[in-house]
Amino acid sequence: MARAAREAQTAAERDARQQERERQAASRARQESRSRLWRRVRIWQRMPSSRRRDTGKLLGATVLVVLVLAYTFTRSVKVVVGVAFILLIASPVLIKFSFDRGRR
Repeated sequence: MARAAREAQTAAERDARQQERERQAASRARQESRSRLWRRVRIWQRMPSSRRRDTGKLLGATVLVVLVLAYTFTRSVKVVVGVAFILLIASPVLIKFSFDRGRR
């Protein structure tokens, strides 16, 4: 009888240790997954190419808004073409101010 009780207690302890190991392994896996996700997000945010793309999109959207506003206020295609021409001539300066932020 005592032997059966010891074996049952040993089996229960073994099961408890196994469950604890599984719980710890699951916790480590969740932590590693969170860590990988965070690193991926941080790497994406720090990539210069993504910043450059975002700046290019912002510059393009600004140009389109200026052209639409020029047409909305004047209802003249000539004015829109003139504004587009001015933006085309001024584009090197706009691009320099938009993309050359590393030296500031």
